[in-house]
Amino acid sequence: MSNRFLVTDTHPLLWYLGNEENRLPKRVLAAFKAAQEGANTHIWVPAATCWEISQLMRKTSRLRITVPFAELVTENFHFQNLTITELLPDDLILAHNLRFNNDPFDSLIVATAQRLDLALITADGEISDSKECAVFWK
Repeated sequence: MSNRFLVTDTHPLLWYLGNEENRLPKRVLAAFKAAQEGANTHIWVPAATCWEISQLMRKTSRLRITVPFAELVTENFHFQNLTITELLPDDLILAHNLRFNNDPFDSLIVATAQRLDLALITADGEISDSKECAVFWK
């Protein structure tokens, strides 16, 4: 795999960290594994993705992530090439102008992908259909 830089949406990251790898296309799984191993792939995790995971952990017991949120953030993002990216003012401005759906997390995640000018790992049809950013999935 050549050098690849990507941004991840919430659900693919949850599936990867929650050992639901069978829900990921082979090339997405390969990208996550390459990032974990420190190979030629770097995956940026938007701060909005982390916060959405926090909210989901508060609301549902269906998540397959078994570690506390603090441990998830401080210890489980230890992969060499899986890095949380901060929320910047530019992300807020870009997200404010997005209208493809009403999900504030989606807007911030897509805005992060736009700012970084990278493809987004997502199966979300609304995001794909909006063509607001390149999508890395199938």
